[in-house]
Order: sequence, then structure tokens, then C-alpha cells
Amino acid sequence: MHKTPLTFPILFDLYFVILVARLSSSSPKAIIILVTTVALATSTILVAAAIFVYAPAILIAILPFHFTVSHGCYDHHYLNFEMIHY
Repeated sequence: MHKTPLTFPILFDLYFVILVARLSSSSPKAIIILVTTVALATSTILVAAAIFVYAPAILIAILPFHFTVSHGCYDHHYLNFEMIHY
């Protein structure tokens, strides 16, 4: 699994703090927009990472049941005696 370098979150947080400090003097509405944007971007990244990490595990765990439980272990569709014996 790919791991993000440790410097990326630290640099991102530092950049975010500098941006908030610069915007705090200009307008509070800009801070709300910035915090909302960062929160949405962070949640989107976390959801994408969760899908990327857990989707293969879910497919590996559930896909075999599609062929066994839902249709039965023995598919009797091919043994249709009404079609074989007129």
C-alpha cells in the first residue's frame, strides 16, 4: 500500500495556518470558505482512500457468495428435463 510521506501533512498544515493568518485580517467570510473547502477536500480524500483500500477486501470476501449462496451451489437450470424429454 502506498504511504504518503510524513512531510506532506506537516507542510499542508503549515500552509493552511499561514493562509488563515493572512485571511483573518481581511474578512471572516474568507476563513469560513477556506475551512469549508479544506474540510470537503479532506473528507473526499479520506473517502477515496477508504474505497481504494477496502473495496478489494470487500470484493474478495463477498464475491464468492455471489456464485454459491445466491444461485445455489448446483445450478439446476441446465438440467431442465422438460426440454430434453419432449
